[in-house]
Amino acid sequence: MMRRVLTDECTRRMIRRDSIQGEELSRVIMHVFLAGMTDECEQDKVGNPYFDHCQRVAALVVGDEKRTVAFLHDVLEKGSGWTVGRLAQEGFSLRIIEAVVALSRRLGEPDDEFLRRVASNPLARVVKRADLEDNLVQAEQAGLDTSKYLAGLELLQNM
Repeated sequence: MMRRVLTDECTRRMIRRDSIQGEELSRVIMHVFLAGMTDECEQDKVGNPYFDHCQRVAALVVGDEKRTVAFLHDVLEKGSGWTVGRLAQEGFSLRIIEAVVALSRRLGEPDDEFLRRVASNPLARVVKRADLEDNLVQAEQAGLDTSKYLAGLELLQNM
């Protein structure tokens, strides 16, 4: 019960109501909560709640589909118990599922192959650019090496 209370409190604090709207907002909040992405206020590179990253990525893209993909872009890698089948069972469209899959790195997949796969999906490409831009800012703020993010942005630009 304590974990649920903590998570509900974190979710309420982190969700900006203007970043995605209506019924879709409710679905995304539910899915992110279920995915464990907000559990115990997991932190990003600079110590903020991880969900802030998803929210910033969503704010950098335009359109409900892109924002939904932005909120879910790490769910298959970091969400507990999430699979492609579960995304389908929960009612996400094939376009959204395909974009989330494209944004999910495969085990041992080199950066250039991963980015080529991302770039082949129009929704994933836009969200990945926003993800890399946000990660670049976070890395700069944390004093971390930014070369990975700069290289990724350059590769996407040239594809």
